[in-house]
Amino acid sequence: MDTNINIIFSNQQGGGSESDPTTPGATPNPEAPEQQKQDGKTDNKALTLAKAMAVQVGKQALQMATSRVGQTTRSTVQQQKVNTAMKVAGYGIGFVGALATQNYAAAAMMVVSVGFDIVNTHIDYNYGKSVERTGLTIAAQRAGHINRSR
Repeated sequence: MDTNINIIFSNQQGGGSESDPTTPGATPNPEAPEQQKQDGKTDNKALTLAKAMAVQVGKQALQMATSRVGQTTRSTVQQQKVNTAMKVAGYGIGFVGALATQNYAAAAMMVVSVGFDIVNTHIDYNYGKSVERTGLTIAAQRAGHINRSR
């Protein structure tokens, strides 16, 4: 006569077996195996949610720490350098993550985003130089200086 004896401990984590009785909880032949699988999935979902929340909190802390560099050092140039470094790091992590998960469409979108960002930065730089040049020309005219180097 073949008999299974199932011992269930309440409020215990699953994972026990006949070969490892130090962690009791689930037996190798449970009466409802689908229940045991679902409990594992629930634990995995909770763990994934906890990891996602930890990553989000970490991102917010990093953003808060790096957003005040310019005010702390009283240097807008230093703040721009930190912002650029964070942007490059974000693109790099996104690109490597997309390749690691074999999501080639996302990797291609990262490359396109970097291209657009470079073009946008170039346009902003040239516009800033144009505004500066115009301002210097007006200031020189008001002061009465004429550029005779031509």
